[in-house]
Amino acid sequence: MKNICLIFLFLIFVIPVLARDFGTRGHLYQITEPDLLKHMMQKLVKIKENGKLQHYNQLLQDKAQKSVHRPFPVSGITHTQRQKEFFYDPSFRVPFELKDHKGRIFQKKGTHINPLTYQALNQSLIFIDGNDEAQIVWADKVYRENRQKAKVILTAGEPFKLMESWDRPVYFDQAGQLTKKLGIKHAPAIVKQEGLRLKITEVDLRGEKS
Repeated sequence: MKNICLIFLFLIFVIPVLARDFGTRGHLYQITEPDLLKHMMQKLVKIKENGKLQHYNQLLQDKAQKSVHRPFPVSGITHTQRQKEFFYDPSFRVPFELKDHKGRIFQKKGTHINPLTYQALNQSLIFIDGNDEAQIVWADKVYRENRQKAKVILTAGEPFKLMESWDRPVYFDQAGQLTKKLGIKHAPAIVKQEGLRLKITEVDLRGEKS
């Protein structure tokens, strides 16, 4: 305790004494920062005066429309060269206590939960490269064999074009969220529930019979 008091006194009385004003040396200049918003507005006005604003707007619209109709392909997905089957267990542990609107705990921290216990995957998930005609034909065949209990999800291609051709919903794996989660690296692939796990099959179409 005595040592702590001495350190405290040292901080209060000694350090301020050591602080000295050494005066001003050299020239001082005022710090000036350009107004970013003002600079951008001036640039925008200049572009408008040059008649290029409409051109840039059209480029942005075309780019946005193109990305909607043909999204960026999921990176890292290649065509299946070898048939492979594996499983995905969606179970997880609750990281913290879950409470309802009245503050009552309905799920304790550390509880082991499998979402398939509460909500089954009633439809198969079919992942294909929408730029590959063979995969498109295969996916349509699987869809019909499953009595339409399936969702087709593209990893590349044009979902709206295929949707119009098939006259049914077609999805796209934006940013590869699903394939990354499930560990899918090759297409075509099909996902089905088996027990409390998801069975994933990466299909080699070279062994498929037409």
